[in-house]
Amino acid sequence: MDIQQDNEKRNVRNRHIDIRLTEKEYKMVVEKAAECGLTLSNYGRKLLQNHHPSKRLSDEEVQGLNSLSDARADLIRIQNVLKGKPDEIKKRYFRDENYMRAWIEAVNRLIVRWGQIRDSINQI
Repeated sequence: MDIQQDNEKRNVRNRHIDIRLTEKEYKMVVEKAAECGLTLSNYGRKLLQNHHPSKRLSDEEVQGLNSLSDARADLIRIQNVLKGKPDEIKKRYFRDENYMRAWIEAVNRLIVRWGQIRDSINQI
């Protein structure tokens, strides 16, 4: 096996493209790559593959996402405990059947929506 075939098997990146940019364009590309936490090469490669890299989450956004995930997990745990209880016991917990059903439906909607939000943020 020659060196070229070996490099292709290992996906060695040994080809490059030179492009000319204005100072403004160059600064913009450098800034966008940094916002995404990517090198210029990785940023350009993603653009060429029709991906649109997004900004990285700030520390506050990561903290918010973690809080959202924790709250969702708590609701799921409560939901799982309630699923295992007979209706009579659930009625005792809530004292009002209509309130209980509304609460359970609201929790289910929250779990689904928070999962969608988490997934959309993770795709960024």
